[in-house]
Amino acid sequence: MESAVRVFSDGFDQKIIGCPDRRLFEEAIIADRNRTKKEMNRIEISFGPQAYYLALRGFTIRRPKERKSLSRESNALYLAQSEESRYGLLFQYLPPHSTTSRHHHTARTEIFHSFEGTALLHMPEKTVCLKPNHGYVVGPNIWHQLETKGSPALTVLKIIGIGDNSAVFGADDHIYQ
Repeated sequence: MESAVRVFSDGFDQKIIGCPDRRLFEEAIIADRNRTKKEMNRIEISFGPQAYYLALRGFTIRRPKERKSLSRESNALYLAQSEESRYGLLFQYLPPHSTTSRHHHTARTEIFHSFEGTALLHMPEKTVCLKPNHGYVVGPNIWHQLETKGSPALTVLKIIGIGDNSAVFGADDHIYQ
C-alpha cells in the first residue's frame, strides 16, 4: 500500500482523512485544522499487516462492540457514522477474504466510495471493481454484495432515501437473501 493521504468530504462538514504513514497523517491533520479551525476525532486501525490512521469530522465513532454488522453473514465492521436529515454516511472496514451480506433495499440508494484498498461490488448484471477514489451507485431493489480478496478495504457508504422517518442505519429496509 502506498503512503498517500486520502481525503473524503461530503462538501459540508463531514470529512475523513486517512494514511498509513503517521508523519504524513499528522501533517494533513495540522493543515486541515489550520484551514478549518475544527478538531477531528482520531482512530487507529489495523489495516492488513500495518496500522492505518484516520481522522473524522462530523462522524460518530462507533465503540468496538457496536461495529459488527447486523447480518450474521457479513464480515464488515462499521467504524463510524454520520446521520443527516436526508442521508447517512457509514464508514466501513472489510477484512481480507471477506464479504458483506447479499441484500437489497426497497427504498434506499447506496453510493459506494472506495477510500482505501480494493473491493468487488457484485450485482446481478455485473461486478464492479472499486479502487481508491472511485465510486458506484446502487439503486433500490438491486441485489448487491461487497467482497475483498487478499487485502482489506475501507469504504464510505452514502445512504439516500430514508423514507418515512425510519432510522438511516436500521435494518428496516434491508432484504437479505
